[in-house]
Amino acid sequence: MRNRRLQERRLAPAVAGSYDRIMTPEAALGVQIDLYRRMSGEQRLEIALRLHELACDIAREGIRAQHPEASAAEVERLLRLRLELAR
Repeated sequence: MRNRRLQERRLAPAVAGSYDRIMTPEAALGVQIDLYRRMSGEQRLEIALRLHELACDIAREGIRAQHPEASAAEVERLLRLRLELAR
């Protein structure tokens, strides 16, 4: 764990815009988790709500592609059905 933190500290300049080092996916995940831990609960909730809305928008587009004749109300009904099935 300590080695991972040291690696993240060494790679931190890459996050700030210095591209002289290559960040591994594992190190990037560690940096991302650290950034999330520094956020307030309100900030994390805002991100979660935006991600949920993005996922719904993508699902709506998929529904429209599958059912081009569907009205806006029908698209919303099908979206709610998909969300219920995902539980």
